[in-house]
Amino acid sequence: YTLSDVCSSDPDVLYVMPDLIGRDFERVRPAFEARGFRLGGIREQPYEGAAAGTILRQFPLAGAAVGLRDTLSFVVASPESQPG
Repeated sequence: YTLSDVCSSDPDVLYVMPDLIGRDFERVRPAFEARGFRLGGIREQPYEGAAAGTILRQFPLAGAAVGLRDTLSFVVASPESQPG
């Protein structure tokens, strides 16, 4: 994915949402925050075989038009619980 073209602070400018499924949320987050996007609804969900913080679902979906007024939501893999 690339957000290199996302440099305008105009809330009416629309961008194409990249496909972030399978990426590390903590590596993606700073790029969106630095450009003024609103992040909300970050939820964790157990997912066997996925590293903690891996993006499992995103909204808006990849390819959707997004602007700075939109709120981006993600479901990320939670840390695997240790048997105990």
